[in-house]
Amino acid sequence: MLDRARRAAAAESIGNVLFEQTDAQVHPFPPRAFDVAISQAGVVFFGDPVAAFANIARALRPGARLAFVCHREPAAEVRAIFAALAAHVPVPGMREQATGVADFADPEHIRAVLTAAGFERMAVTGIEVPSVVGRNSAEAADFLLAGQLGPMTRNAAPHAVDDARQAVISVLLACESEGIVRLPARGWLVTARTSA
Repeated sequence: MLDRARRAAAAESIGNVLFEQTDAQVHPFPPRAFDVAISQAGVVFFGDPVAAFANIARALRPGARLAFVCHREPAAEVRAIFAALAAHVPVPGMREQATGVADFADPEHIRAVLTAAGFERMAVTGIEVPSVVGRNSAEAADFLLAGQLGPMTRNAAPHAVDDARQAVISVLLACESEGIVRLPARGWLVTARTSA
């Protein structure tokens, strides 16, 4: 991803950008050097969210902005897919699958973490966008089972995986329209500021 970003920046003749792979929780950012910090679904992976956001806050100028998107509780269609899958293979709960994702699905948790890290003037706004996952229900089921749902079927018996696939296809039929399968992707758009 970083190589691709560097190539894209070079192709666009953008020279005032730097791409680094680092841990935001402990990276020695220059203090008060940035006007904004942005993340798309990355903050849920922090080992210690308060420490990470406090480190980011130290790197931001007074009154600077923080903006990120994270997951919230899934839409009914997505819950139906997990229920269909669970009828055939063991499906762990959200907390067992991804603790950070589950924690950040709660807006009060988000506010508590950001407050403890020194941010203020927080806004947590629900967003929902259609996510295209295939041209038909079978293709969409295969896409989901090869990706996000794959770990849940990896150790299951072949017949259970086939049954789970058919169950997921059945759910996805209701999401298929005009040659496209769309699922609602729900999240929180979170904004906050450092103290002025």
